[in-house]
Amino acid sequence: MYQSDRLNPRMRAFVVAEAERIGVTRAARNIGVSRNTVYRRRRRSGPLCGLSRRTAYRILRRYRMHRLRELFPPERIVRGTFQASVPGEVLPIDIKSLGRLTRGGGRMGRAAEGN
Repeated sequence: MYQSDRLNPRMRAFVVAEAERIGVTRAARNIGVSRNTVYRRRRRSGPLCGLSRRTAYRILRRYRMHRLRELFPPERIVRGTFQASVPGEVLPIDIKSLGRLTRGGGRMGRAAEGN
């Protein structure tokens, strides 16, 4: 950040102190920034070593740790299994249901209609 920036590091601390003292809306109006900016500065430290949320997220993304569903995948549903007591008691069968086929479907059917 630049020292001439409206919210340089010194100003950020002042914004947080003012927001606690006189409220977010009045502090934002006095300093000339949006309320959203003041709220963002109030939450200025993230969960990792005092880093901002954006920096912490960028670091997590770099190491592909930003998605909780990949870090902690849901457990697979365990469905029941069949235990055969004697050989041949349980037989696996593959079933495929076919849609209804009309007469003359496909490329040959279209060619026959044109003649």
